[in-house]
Amino acid sequence: MTTINLDDFLLEVERPSRYTNNEYNSIHKDWDTTDIKVALAFPDIYEIGMSNLGLKILYYIINSRPDTLAERVYSPWVDMEKALTSRNRPLFSLESKRPLKEFDIIGFTLQYEMSYTNVLHMLKLSHIPLKSADRMSEKYPLVIAGGPCAFNPEPLADFIDVFVIGDGEEAIVEFLDNYKKVRQLDKQSKLIQLSRVQGIYVPALYDVSYNSDQTIKEITPKYRDVPANIKKRVTNLENAPYPDKFIIPNLNIVHNRAIMEVMRGCIRGCRFCQATMIYRPARVRSKENVKQLLEQILTTSGFEEVSFSSLSTSDYPEIYPLLSELIEKYEKQKVSFSLPSLRADNFSINLANLVQQVRKSGLTFAPEAGTMRLRNIINKNLTDDNLINSVGAAYKAGWKGIKLYFMIGLPFETHEDIEGLVSLVKRLKFLYKGLNLNVNVSPFVPKAFSVFQWHNQESIEQLRTKKDYLKKHLPTQLKWHTMDLSFLEAIFARGNRKLGQVLANAVENGCRFDQWAEYFNFTKWQEAFKKAGVGPGFYANRVMGQEEVLPWSHIDTGVSQEFLWTDYQKAKNMKTTPDCHMSCSSCGVEDCQMDIFRKIETLPAQMKQLMQQRTILPPLQKIRVKFSKKGEAKYISHLELMVMFNRALRRAKIPMAYSQGFNPHPKISFGPPLAVGFESETELVDIELTNFSELSTMIKNLSREMPPGISILEGQAIPLVIKSLSASINGAVYQVAVEGQMTGTLPAYIQVTRAEGNVTELLMQLPLGEKNVRPDKLCAELFAPGYKIKQIKRIKFLFK
Repeated sequence: MTTINLDDFLLEVERPSRYTNNEYNSIHKDWDTTDIKVALAFPDIYEIGMSNLGLKILYYIINSRPDTLAERVYSPWVDMEKALTSRNRPLFSLESKRPLKEFDIIGFTLQYEMSYTNVLHMLKLSHIPLKSADRMSEKYPLVIAGGPCAFNPEPLADFIDVFVIGDGEEAIVEFLDNYKKVRQLDKQSKLIQLSRVQGIYVPALYDVSYNSDQTIKEITPKYRDVPANIKKRVTNLENAPYPDKFIIPNLNIVHNRAIMEVMRGCIRGCRFCQATMIYRPARVRSKENVKQLLEQILTTSGFEEVSFSSLSTSDYPEIYPLLSELIEKYEKQKVSFSLPSLRADNFSINLANLVQQVRKSGLTFAPEAGTMRLRNIINKNLTDDNLINSVGAAYKAGWKGIKLYFMIGLPFETHEDIEGLVSLVKRLKFLYKGLNLNVNVSPFVPKAFSVFQWHNQESIEQLRTKKDYLKKHLPTQLKWHTMDLSFLEAIFARGNRKLGQVLANAVENGCRFDQWAEYFNFTKWQEAFKKAGVGPGFYANRVMGQEEVLPWSHIDTGVSQEFLWTDYQKAKNMKTTPDCHMSCSSCGVEDCQMDIFRKIETLPAQMKQLMQQRTILPPLQKIRVKFSKKGEAKYISHLELMVMFNRALRRAKIPMAYSQGFNPHPKISFGPPLAVGFESETELVDIELTNFSELSTMIKNLSREMPPGISILEGQAIPLVIKSLSASINGAVYQVAVEGQMTGTLPAYIQVTRAEGNVTELLMQLPLGEKNVRPDKLCAELFAPGYKIKQIKRIKFLFK
């Protein structure tokens, strides 16, 4: 058993707090006494992986079991990768810093096809063979994967031992129960036993044969007791476990807020959308369930914002009363609520106004296509007037920034549709002068189990021509997805097992972080296809036939292929399909309960009153808190520390005062920033309060809510009108320990306090605000090359 020591190289990386752990609410279980060890792996950086709700849910469920622990690992950024490989150190988990190779199971979350190279690269960095066939020895972990991309698992079939198809809440529990029973068997026998669990797909247990035209002839189990079709798992959302303690990140992540999943699935039927089919039937959490969970989450997290997660939150049947009750309860705490998936065709500007009472942000609409003809083809039941009226209502209510999402290259699209997109945007700009309209355009990508799964993606050249036309004619800011990247996404979205060698070649060529523009290299991908003898256009640019065996034909989502094909034919004839709550289309999915989607259309009077309320209490008292910052907390930046303190104050129920304006902020003022990697015994923060009670109780409560490495030392009441810390402090004293030979002459403001062996301890009294007068910079002038700073600690502030 080994752990990875990071102290000797962590300051070499751009954001060390990505790798330090010890976040508030993270779980650390005893390694030696826990039977099953699971590493939950996300194939992208910490900021993106920590935002993933599925990983949060699995972390909570697995760690709730007394016999199992779950730890996290994310793709290390290129600087950390370099630091690890140059020292021949393997990739490690956050919680225990143990190499992934020492875990029993590594579970990857697959959200995006272009993260596949990161999956392989993470195995490579872990010193684990990439291919499943090369991991037959029991010394290697079982590698499993789930998520939306697992619905076409074939491109990764050579590398993943087990796929989990569908919802993971119940599947992971049953999988771990069965794994525990069969873990002593050889790998082949173990996999056969595990394949009997519903939703479990083991690629190595299936043969795939091909026709002469390279299409699939058949997919058949190798053994009699292995299921021919893998039926997805469906969870009852009302009874599903949900984390009541979110991990509070030590740095700003993509979705740095509480996430509340109110609904899973969608009652709409957009034909380009994979999610609307694979997550059927649509299910909801009851209003009371949501309220109870949120109370626990906000109490244990201190988050100042809640995002309601679903494919179409405005279709949640109790959205109006839910928001009414939540805003009334949390408005004084300045908790804001966001609805990230509003639809313009059922959008209520009153609803948007309500959720923006605390903080006003931007609005996003997704018309997808520029004409009604094309929106009928894709079954996006949205008229031009719907969009124009919704944008207009938002504009009149004070929104000045609105995003519009469109796709190009949609099935049966014509140039008139592209012209219609331009005309629609111009019309909006003309009607609403001064509106900041951002248009995002992405190419259509055919996905498994969508109605358009058979349809081809247009060539890169065709898509670029359309993009150039839009760029020339649109009177607004335009953002677009890279055409080459979308081409590869389509390939792997509809790919088969022959792409496994392409992936291996790409990783060998150095491909990873393909979704990051600075590291995407299409030429390397072209070389990978050529070396494998695989034609990429076969997967992306070809229309598939009705009778063709699709690479995902053995996966059962509940939605019948007959329904999907019939709806595809309706698209060709520009006929729409009613939304599920309006009329059942007999898609094949069982246990639909569409009667619950009868929305409350009117705005309750209670909500109208809330929309007029906005309480900002004046500050009555200011307190100054002294705290220390040590251990791994020294890698937390000043900006990250500010967010961390805000949430700790909220958890401690300290009555903070807030600023006025559209985006109220707590009135907190910190002392001079401390450089990343420096420790401190003397950090200060001033906090304005709207209510003042027993100071010692406040300090005790706040101390209890701080993460490891941050310790509250004392607090004192100070006048409201007093010089700020930044205006009062002009210097600081640092204690520095350096290993190496001193060669420079000490200036008067630096003195040696101790010298033992090759280690010298210094006391530096330095002014603040001068870039080169920093302890680490001064050490470079005082010591011979090869020196090593063992510690820098701020021990005292100097006041004017």
